[in-house]
Amino acid sequence: SYRTDVPYVKQSMGIMAPRILRDVGDVPHLAALVAPRRLVISGGVTGGGDALATDAMTQRFAFAKQVYRLHAVEANLTITAAEKPADLIRRLGG
Repeated sequence: SYRTDVPYVKQSMGIMAPRILRDVGDVPHLAALVAPRRLVISGGVTGGGDALATDAMTQRFAFAKQVYRLHAVEANLTITAAEKPADLIRRLGG
């Protein structure tokens, strides 16, 4: 999420677009726009830079998961904690 109670630490701020929260939505809303295409979300962190477990990430992306469910393509959305690059490439089918 772009919303955080703590200052951003160890994060690239190049992905922040002006007024994105107000005009478009938060990260789960942006992820939902990819439906029904395949999407892998891996390696989420808090604003403070702490890694999120898969359960925490799944909870945060519940909106995107609902949209994929509505499209009947829930299998096209994968949400996972950080993976080794080789494992992530394998998951992507590479």
